[in-house]
Amino acid sequence: MAEGFLHEDAEESMEDKGHSYFLDLVQRSLMEPIPYFNGEWFIMHDLIHDLAQWAVGDVGSTMDIKNICSRTRYFSFTKEVIKDQPWTQEKIGQLRTFAYFGSQVPTIHLSDSSFQRFHYLRLLSMAHMGITELPNCIGDLKLLRFLDLSFNPELKELPESTSKLCNLQTLLLRGCKSLRKLVTNMAHLTDLRHLYIDEGSALMEIPLGIGRLTNLRTLKRFFLTPTSGFRISELKNLKSLSGSLDIFGLRNVVRSKDAEEAKLYEKSSLEVLRLFWGTSTCAVGQNIERDVLDQLQPQKSIKELQLKGYKGLAFPTWLRNPSFPQMVDIRLEDCNICDCLPPLGSLPSLKELLVKGMDGVKTVGPEFYGIGCSNPFPALKTLHFVHMESWEEWSHPSIDNSKAFPHLANLKILQCPLLQGIQGFWVPGINRLQVYNSGDKWYRFQDKRLSLILVDCPTLSHNAYGDLDKLTYVDLRGCKDLTMFLEHSCPSSIIELIIYDDNSSKQLSMLTNRITCLQVLHIERCSSLITIGCLPLTLVELVIKDVNIEQPAEEWGLHLLTSLRYLELVDMGSGIDSVESVPGSNFVLPSCLEVLIIRGFPNLKSLSCHNLPNLIKVDIEKCPLFSQGSIQFPDRSVYSSHDPHQHFYLEDELYTDRKWFFRSRVLGS
Repeated sequence: MAEGFLHEDAEESMEDKGHSYFLDLVQRSLMEPIPYFNGEWFIMHDLIHDLAQWAVGDVGSTMDIKNICSRTRYFSFTKEVIKDQPWTQEKIGQLRTFAYFGSQVPTIHLSDSSFQRFHYLRLLSMAHMGITELPNCIGDLKLLRFLDLSFNPELKELPESTSKLCNLQTLLLRGCKSLRKLVTNMAHLTDLRHLYIDEGSALMEIPLGIGRLTNLRTLKRFFLTPTSGFRISELKNLKSLSGSLDIFGLRNVVRSKDAEEAKLYEKSSLEVLRLFWGTSTCAVGQNIERDVLDQLQPQKSIKELQLKGYKGLAFPTWLRNPSFPQMVDIRLEDCNICDCLPPLGSLPSLKELLVKGMDGVKTVGPEFYGIGCSNPFPALKTLHFVHMESWEEWSHPSIDNSKAFPHLANLKILQCPLLQGIQGFWVPGINRLQVYNSGDKWYRFQDKRLSLILVDCPTLSHNAYGDLDKLTYVDLRGCKDLTMFLEHSCPSSIIELIIYDDNSSKQLSMLTNRITCLQVLHIERCSSLITIGCLPLTLVELVIKDVNIEQPAEEWGLHLLTSLRYLELVDMGSGIDSVESVPGSNFVLPSCLEVLIIRGFPNLKSLSCHNLPNLIKVDIEKCPLFSQGSIQFPDRSVYSSHDPHQHFYLEDELYTDRKWFFRSRVLGS
């Protein structure tokens, strides 16, 4: 676009044509997508790059500005070649493209005289160049179509002459965190199609004249202040807006008529709409807020919607009777006056739903599913309820439960202290359950299994979660009635069990006696636990931390765990006071063990690996007497320390093929 190679017609925009051309390059393998970047980043193979350089000849130059000749039109460079470049030489005046590609701020400052030589420049990219200000002569670049000033954190404003760039199509200002001002009036930038300002900017107001830029397709953020709330009507003529639009300061809109004139319902290319109310000195009533939001109805083709800080008593008509066939993502945040959720279950394509900070909601009932809807939430995969202070009950409609949430994979309930239970809820195929303490922000997602997450649950009812026959992962944190829940609800198919902050269970075997396939067991901060009992023989990984085990270590039966590969014992209580050596007569470990982590053994003096042939990793800490002992490997060197604070972390040199290295490190260094 910037070079003028794309021409718009009535059937196809320049952007669509360019996109089509680029996809053609990808299909021909001239450009290759980078994996894991969702098709947003592409690379060119070295051989293709060499071919391109050969084909362009001296029309294009990279790296060394000294190589610019009379035919050169395109110049790009990186940080490595910035020093000692003659930036003031006359030949740069014939360039059409001047682009810096780098990720770190270089030491370069283009002077006014340099800009004055760019008579024919179409594309100017100075992202990451450490620019603090632009010269006023930037306005003389009359042919400039593309200007990228992204990621210049010290850039505070644009010179007023920027408004003279009458051919400018794209202005990128991403990551300019100090930017507070654009230009006073943008009305002359009539060719501007893309104005990109992201959340990294300090800009809080869009200049006058934005409503006259009828070619504008990208306007990421639109700000309304107490004195400019009426200006939301400037969006009226921006019918070509596409992609996403964030509107801030809606509490400053005091007339629903102004919101109506924005005509969001006409913007058929808009896919993402985010509305933020914020704070204001204006005294706006609940009815006005509701009427304003009523007039901000988006087009039916909208795909994502976010409402944050809305203080109306009820949601708008267009959300109470939703008809958005392509809607896939909705976020309702801090709408804490509303006492009822909209009937979102009738949206056929909705996949992700977040309800957060809605303190007015006490009951989530049939209205949430959609009155008369026989197949509610047919596509929903992720459902999160967060910080619902008043929520007490979640009741479900009297329909066949198997027809509700048929594809739900991730249910998360966080910080809902009054929720007493979930009655009649059933999710087919659920195989992962996570229950968290409300003050704990630790999340564990180690695979792509389906997950059910409950947080801050005062009680655990054994029938609250329906059919859990396929459950393989359980994470219980800060929950009451834990023993009853495990005995009556958890099937024997559980493979991984994590129990955190339980103060009711005294014997570990009471928590695991029904689980015959358990491979991973983590017990942490269970202060009432005093007896280990019989551990499942299927264990592969065992972690026990911050407990008060009174049962002597010789009775734990660790040597019977013939599949155990990973063992971590931290601050175990008085039961390990008799352990002076590992292994010892009163503390025998299985020979299959590969990783051993020991912390807080007050009388431990030595560790011998003669009977642990598979051990490849040892971590010993907070064992004050161990400084007088040593770690011994058969037929190998002996490693010891005389530092009482030494933190041992040793691996056998024979296992370097596993990328382990023999080393020791002092704690804190």
